[in-house]
Amino acid sequence: MVDETDIQIVKNLSENADRPRKQIAKQIGISESSLSKRIDELSRTGIIKKFTVSIDYESLGYSTHAVSLIRMKEQQTEAAENLLAQITQINEAVEVYTTLGPWDIFVRWICKSPGHVQQLVNTFLHDSSVGHIETTTLGTAAKRENGPLIGVKQNEEGSS
Repeated sequence: MVDETDIQIVKNLSENADRPRKQIAKQIGISESSLSKRIDELSRTGIIKKFTVSIDYESLGYSTHAVSLIRMKEQQTEAAENLLAQITQINEAVEVYTTLGPWDIFVRWICKSPGHVQQLVNTFLHDSSVGHIETTTLGTAAKRENGPLIGVKQNEEGSS
């Protein structure tokens, strides 16, 4: 069972996984060996999936962020799976979800320009299984975080 100390560990690591364990342990109020054991256990149980790097895409020339909502013509599982397989092969499609409600697929893009987004979206416009696509370019981020554990204390039901 995850406790408040584990949540503090995950919060610290998600803010900066390169931060020395000694600093994290001191801030949380546990020993460095206890911290290491807890991180190992959080990794073993799959709560921590991996340690990764955060990329500044704008510095690499990928300054356009956009989202697309895709509605299939009919609820054909095979057609949707084929489209999902195509989209997930595109590097600029950084998040791809199936959805509930009026849309079937959600895609978040990081591209070099609005024209680049349009070029990628156009590849799916002529797919016979696609009914409609809505795409919008994102403006300035008002909030960008790794998840609900950052800066939020949860109550017993898990809501803030």
